Amino acid sequence: MGSKIHAGRIEHPSAWTNERIGGKAGLLLAIRPEHQDAVFDLLEKTRDIPTTEVRRADFRHPAVDALMKDVHDILMHGRGVVIVTGLDISGMPVEDVERIYWGLGTHLGSGCVQSPALDRIGHVRKADSPTPRGYLSSLELKPHTDAHEAMSLMSVRKSASGGESGLVSALAIHNAIQETRPELLAPLYEGYWYAMHETRQDQSPMSDSKIPVFCNVDGKVSCLINPFFMHVAARMRGETCRRTWRRPSPISTSWRSGRTCVRGSCWSRAR
Repeated sequence: MGSKIHAGRIEHPSAWTNERIGGKAGLLLAIRPEHQDAVFDLLEKTRDIPTTEVRRADFRHPAVDALMKDVHDILMHGRGVVIVTGLDISGMPVEDVERIYWGLGTHLGSGCVQSPALDRIGHVRKADSPTPRGYLSSLELKPHTDAHEAMSLMSVRKSASGGESGLVSALAIHNAIQETRPELLAPLYEGYWYAMHETRQDQSPMSDSKIPVFCNVDGKVSCLINPFFMHVAARMRGETCRRTWRRPSPISTSWRSGRTCVRGSCWSRAR
């Protein structure tokens, strides 16, 4: 059974719309020279530590601590999304970029395994994979959430073409549904069965119960949705489902980064 449906409009910075934040500009947090100098200093100081063994205590500096506190506060208590911009990594080896990326991430929590390959830093590229992984294909990934407390990406080098990314506030969608089709909230709070391709041969290939799309705990609404896993479960249960994708342009924001070879990592126990 799902939680009690949140009554009324959600008034919180994370319920943003494209218009309210002014598009991409409203999500930017610029790195200052003192931040970059500190990051490069920590890069050198941690070279004798394997990248994914670097801990927060290894990657601390007053300037970096202040920067990542701002990032953490925005993610956990503000808009829920931030684009950190201005770090000059031109000409830097990918291994160094990876170390910087991981080191900054330790200020958000503990790095998590994010696929059957047991990788904690995923390389976003087109490659063969024994199990379907969206970030290893050239397919467009539709709006969804991941099952960790924080998800991060970092652009590494310019692409020949493409590179459009998009973000949307789940709480803004909740508000829109409540205002226009409130009867749809009940099934979304009840949830759906989930299954992944990797678990099809397991004794328990599906979730033990329905997983809510929206959940309300002490007045705080959260969202978990991955239509792909929902459709896999529906097919396993012999149910029919229909894919309907629409771009909620008044709510979402998108931009063309012009970069590829993006690296993704997931973080849990964000403080």
